[in-house]
Amino acid sequence: MKQVKYLVDNDFMADPAVHVFEGKLYIYPSHDRESGIPENDNGDHFDMNDYHVFSTSDIENESLTDHGVVLKVSDIPWAGRQLWDCDVSFRNGKYYMYYPLKDKTDIFRIGVAVSDSPAGQFIPQPDPIRGSYSIDPAVFEDNDGTQYMYFGGLWGGQLQRYKDNKALECAYLPSGDELALPSRVVRLSDDMLGFAEEPRPVTILNQDGTPMKAGQTNRFFEASWMHRYKDRYYFSYSTGDTHLLCYATGDNPYGPFTYQGVILTPVVGWTTHHAIAEFKGKWYLFHHDSVPSGGRTWLRSLKVVEIHSTAQNIKFKKNQNPILPGFYPDPSICRAGADYYLVNSSFAYFPGVPIFHSTDLIHWKQIGHILNRTSQLNITTQGISEGIYAPAIRYNKGIFYMVTTFVGGNGTFFVKARNPAGPWSDPVLLPEIDGIDPSFFFDENGKAYLVNNGPSPENKPLYEGHRAIWLQEFDLKTQKMVGERKIVINGGTNLAKKPIWIEGPHIYQKNDYYYLMAAEGGTGENHSEVVFRSKSIWGPYEVFAGNPILTQRDLPADRVNPITCSGHADLVQTPQGDWIAVFLACQPYSENFYNTGRQTFFLPVDWSGEWPVILAKGKAIPEQVQSPLKSASSEMTFSEYSANWSDDFNKPELLPDWNFIRTPKDKWYELKNSKLILQARPVGITEKGNPTFVGRRQQHASCEMTTAVKLETGKELEAGLVAFQNEKNFYKFVVQQAKGDYFLSLSSASGEILNNKLKDYKEGAFFYLRIQAMGKDYNFEYSFNNKVWTPFGNAQDGKYLSTSVAGGFVGTFFGLFAYAQNPANATFDWATYKALELNN
Repeated sequence: MKQVKYLVDNDFMADPAVHVFEGKLYIYPSHDRESGIPENDNGDHFDMNDYHVFSTSDIENESLTDHGVVLKVSDIPWAGRQLWDCDVSFRNGKYYMYYPLKDKTDIFRIGVAVSDSPAGQFIPQPDPIRGSYSIDPAVFEDNDGTQYMYFGGLWGGQLQRYKDNKALECAYLPSGDELALPSRVVRLSDDMLGFAEEPRPVTILNQDGTPMKAGQTNRFFEASWMHRYKDRYYFSYSTGDTHLLCYATGDNPYGPFTYQGVILTPVVGWTTHHAIAEFKGKWYLFHHDSVPSGGRTWLRSLKVVEIHSTAQNIKFKKNQNPILPGFYPDPSICRAGADYYLVNSSFAYFPGVPIFHSTDLIHWKQIGHILNRTSQLNITTQGISEGIYAPAIRYNKGIFYMVTTFVGGNGTFFVKARNPAGPWSDPVLLPEIDGIDPSFFFDENGKAYLVNNGPSPENKPLYEGHRAIWLQEFDLKTQKMVGERKIVINGGTNLAKKPIWIEGPHIYQKNDYYYLMAAEGGTGENHSEVVFRSKSIWGPYEVFAGNPILTQRDLPADRVNPITCSGHADLVQTPQGDWIAVFLACQPYSENFYNTGRQTFFLPVDWSGEWPVILAKGKAIPEQVQSPLKSASSEMTFSEYSANWSDDFNKPELLPDWNFIRTPKDKWYELKNSKLILQARPVGITEKGNPTFVGRRQQHASCEMTTAVKLETGKELEAGLVAFQNEKNFYKFVVQQAKGDYFLSLSSASGEILNNKLKDYKEGAFFYLRIQAMGKDYNFEYSFNNKVWTPFGNAQDGKYLSTSVAGGFVGTFFGLFAYAQNPANATFDWATYKALELNN
């Protein structure tokens, strides 16, 4: 099953429990309905009233059979309200449904109903299970026939009301460094109608052996599930308000369980709930989202996707690649000992050149920006797709070098540092270099060279896109270019075929050869990576007969979840001798439309022969990829970190995720009392200047950015969110204060789309704004309380923000923005970003 598949298209079902009974797959979901109850943190709007049962003999090709209502609230003698997540198990010829339900005092208990058939009807017992509490029962049968129930959920699930299985007078929810509240596990009695023991806590440990803390984003919240693979027990769960599905493993059904990773990043809608089941030799993840209901979190729809499960791990298919999601193009990588460092182009954004660190090629963390001072990078009126092009990072004898080109500025230069986290030196200009994409090469013989993309011979191109690769020696003592500049590659792999845009060159040394690798074909769908070699650094260079060594241009255009435009690669060798490549590629949401820009991917390199091959011809870039190095961390990967991100502005400096448009001349922002205060200035988002804009990348085709903003009273200004691609392609969603009134406005470069007066807004209060991208659709929502959200206007065309329409080389940014003709402040309380799963 290559794509996520919705299972019930005529009703809203959620919280699936899934089992194989009598050779069929049975699904036991919650049944959502429109209750009319306002949303709140206790989940009162999830007022489910009955259960359906579904079955199938072929989950991939056959529609589900709906067996109808098998249990409803009015059937249950002790019922109050709200039938939430249920599960079903089998023993001694009977099927037992376990369900949470609020009793007549509004306390959640767990009840049992019995049937002769997995399809129901289920007859409820007269009373709930003695000693039961909270929600989300999941029943697991071990190989020896023992059956266990896992249960519990925070907030509306009431788990915080209990300690040591006894009710507290006052609920207590741990926070920060306090131990997280755990799920519960209990062995069921032989008759399956009660508990055979006192419930126990399900302890989840970090990979360093310490128990999870309440402040961790991957701690337990609700939706326990258990399955076994060979000799390992897999406990999976939802993190609730951080919207992840995670898993941990252990060697005992009681635990403890050691955290292993994220199965699923956030979905559309608040809740994340799942089941994992094997059927006919394949493993599947069942879950839900709120896409079909237009994002109404209490109206959810069932989904299924195939997953990989092994004795060591279980991973959602869309997991590892890209390693840097979003606009992180032109990657370059180097190694210093056991540490790896990676940099990317930043164009007209400041600070320039983000730098990442890893020890295992899996877990990447941004450690800053290389160009973070005005003396290093002064972007004034350059276009968004001008600025810093294709930086290359190299390490030589204790010193890191980064060389790049400031297009529209001072040309090619390099900076250096002994600590890659900085500070880096001021630029050393290299006026001899005509062109872009410079890269240092440090020869084993002690010499150094600089290779780059430059003009065709005598600057007389034979055709459009005719470029050349130039080489010149670099004197390490004087830190200057010396000797003659020479062309080593003219045009590309075969000048007779008029190859275009040979660029992004790097040189490597292996055995008796110099290998020169470069991109060819332009940055669009014909992008590729090619390689040459010579026994002399100056050539002549032999062309590899197997070129290109990386491309996606020959694959069918209608393939599922395409990754396109691959190229501009760099290689690094591990101490063990393995080679890996980092490169850019794109992920369109349809045709050639993508708003996330060019992203960083990685693949192991096959250098078993005389030439390096990044990807065999005709192969699609895999989303799941194995690093040659053992994982060195239990922390989230950068992809996982990016998928569920927030900033409370409680640090002394802005997080490195944030960028400005061009170089700020003054510091017009302040971090104070866990708030970001922006000075609204008279620089519009349509101007080629430095507007009051603090932005982060859109890193997923489907995602949402949310913030809380407050305007300085008595001043005329506007502030809010901007989805920005360039000065002519953006959506601006702001609160405006004018002549004593407040307005909500949505506009683009073409003009105002919608402007409404905010009649119920209380002056001086925070107002909440959200931009939700769903592939080609951008939705705009607002809230007075951060609980009830109201759509503002119709969905806008996201293709307007795509590279195919907007042009250039960047991706979309979500920015906090403010504007005023006269000095005025806008205060942002926090900002959150999360990826959403959308029918992948």
